[in-house]
Amino acid sequence: MIRLLLVALAGLAAPALLAAEEPGPGDKSMARLGDLEVRAERVWRIEKAWLESERARDASFNPLPNLRKDKRREIAERELRLELIVQYAKKENLSLDDAGWAEFMKGFAALLEGQQLRYEQWLANQGANDAEFQRWKRAQLAVMKKLGADITGDDVKAAFEARRDDLPLRRCAHLLLLYEGSAGAARSEIARPKEQAQALAAEALKKLKAGADFAQLARELSECPSRERGGDLGFIPRRGPWVRPFCEALYKLDKPGGLSEVVETEFGFHVLRFAEARGFEDFEKDLREALAQEKLARFEQQLTFHQLQGAVYDDELLARDPPWEAKP
Repeated sequence: MIRLLLVALAGLAAPALLAAEEPGPGDKSMARLGDLEVRAERVWRIEKAWLESERARDASFNPLPNLRKDKRREIAERELRLELIVQYAKKENLSLDDAGWAEFMKGFAALLEGQQLRYEQWLANQGANDAEFQRWKRAQLAVMKKLGADITGDDVKAAFEARRDDLPLRRCAHLLLLYEGSAGAARSEIARPKEQAQALAAEALKKLKAGADFAQLARELSECPSRERGGDLGFIPRRGPWVRPFCEALYKLDKPGGLSEVVETEFGFHVLRFAEARGFEDFEKDLREALAQEKLARFEQQLTFHQLQGAVYDDELLARDPPWEAKP
């Protein structure tokens, strides 16, 4: 009986002894704020992902110790900020159900696909795992949903009007005639004089006004890569990366199907076709979400700014390189 009792006590003593062991550096808190903490292991993992990303672009990237220390503090502060959002969501009993998460992930996966990234690869680039990402992102989305409930239809319409010039409202097709000295002409070995290119564009416009099919003529005459798509450039905004004379000519047209006069830009001479229009209804959902995101950003700033003033950072850990980089 005594022997059995000793064996049982020995089994209980082992965990107690393990619990009393000094935690490794990765288990220590690099930052604290009340009962919230950010462990060094988490910061080092994110820092490692940052370093790998930078070195993929520049193999010689080797930041000085002070820069790495500052980066670790920046990471730790950002993690505390996220923890404050998670804490707030719990306090307010806010959560995102699985259907809401699936809807978010569908859009997020499409966004990553456009960047030729898989979700797992994106997580690795952030130094995160799925559980960590879901934990804070679900909380953030739940808070955003609550804030977005106050956004009215009038708010969204006002945002549409305010941002109208920056929204891709018009679909455009064009054909382009280059001339020697115009942008892109060198790559295509075009050597014609400017006057000839202008005359060719005017002749193309004449054919279009007489009823020629725009897509077919663009495939035959245009010297822009878009000729493979019948000149289609997709939807473009009035204001943005496109050259100003081009956008002004497009947005002067009255209705879909309209043709511009010959337009000169640094790229050459264009003839534009206003192919399709979009309006408020096409942007209502995205604008409502954008307004909610803006409210969330302001809310996060207000929630965390003063609280983060009380954060305590372990200066020794901030200056310490990860164990896997320890010098012999």
